[in-house]
Amino acid sequence: MFKKSKNYVNFSERAKGFTILEVVIAIFFLTIGIGAAFGVIQKILNFSSINNSRLIAANLSQEGIEIVKNIRDTNYIEGKIWDDEIGGEIGESKDYEADYNDGNLSDYNGEYLKIDAVNGFYNYDAGANTKFKRKIIISEKTDLDGDEQADRMKITVITEWDEKSGTNSFEACEYLYDWK
Repeated sequence: MFKKSKNYVNFSERAKGFTILEVVIAIFFLTIGIGAAFGVIQKILNFSSINNSRLIAANLSQEGIEIVKNIRDTNYIEGKIWDDEIGGEIGESKDYEADYNDGNLSDYNGEYLKIDAVNGFYNYDAGANTKFKRKIIISEKTDLDGDEQADRMKITVITEWDEKSGTNSFEACEYLYDWK
């Protein structure tokens, strides 16, 4: 039969190591994989930051609505007209800002909210500046029953902040009624 010569080498015996080309290709694919993983991690961190800011803005907007409701309820308790010191005349729209611990609305100045280091509350008086601005808009003050007094008003609160991706905002709206 066929006899092997001394110079004959089996292919499997020759292919015991990697060639330079195989090593370069492997490093290339590893680099692409690691780069893609870092890109995904960066996107996740950006989305996490934006979502955190959006949650804070949603709560600040809701707080703005609650501030106006508290003013209305305080007016009822004190025997005043329900919309005393809330907004202007019927059909008029005005912009305000207010603190959680303040019993009245101030004209909107575009100031940044501050965060109190002691209790973590947002306000305009004390603490470190934040990236958030809150505007309380009182509009659509309407007379529903024809007695020349406002029966309803629309409260819109817009909270704005700057993020890496640009200026963002969150808006909350609610109608406030003379329920008494």
